[in-house]
Amino acid sequence: MVTTPAPPQYRPGPKYVLLLGSLAAVPAITTDIYLPSLPTVGAELGATAAAAQLTISGMLVGGAVGQLVIGPLSDRFGRRLPVLVGLLGHVLTSVLCMIAPNITALIALRVLQGFFNAAASVVAIAVIRDRFVGSDAARLLSRLMLVIGVAPLFAPAVGGAIAHAWTWRGVFGVLAGLGVALAVLVWRFMPETLPADRRRIA
Repeated sequence: MVTTPAPPQYRPGPKYVLLLGSLAAVPAITTDIYLPSLPTVGAELGATAAAAQLTISGMLVGGAVGQLVIGPLSDRFGRRLPVLVGLLGHVLTSVLCMIAPNITALIALRVLQGFFNAAASVVAIAVIRDRFVGSDAARLLSRLMLVIGVAPLFAPAVGGAIAHAWTWRGVFGVLAGLGVALAVLVWRFMPETLPADRRRIA
């Protein structure tokens, strides 16, 4: 009986792990870097504290819906296209949040931002599922969780410093720049991990 040799095991380098971790942390970073700006947002846009807080909860709702939608899309169209579209959507909504004229527009944009951000975290986990199994997958997931866990520790302090220097609108400018940087890195360094013959047709 002739056996087919197993393909060589893929060993991700630290830069690849950091890229996946950064993608997985996009929703957490986008939420936590904005937290110190909440009082200023409410005061500048003439909104109540409850309305300002909706810019946080709205993003979480958008992210939950995004996971339900983007997961199946990434199984059908591959990993690269959904994550690139999601990152570009993140950039666009960040720019629009930066120039939002009122609290209603900002809440709506944050819901959309949460939806697009879901692509980054969903695809990061899906890429691990595509390439790794067993203990290798568990080890890589633990590293990603470490990155996701560290982000909330530093993001509020960074967000406060940015808001102090450039107001809360500058925070969204930085988030837009982060999205552009990640999109470039994904385009250059993250290959497609779901071949056409393994994708769902419908």
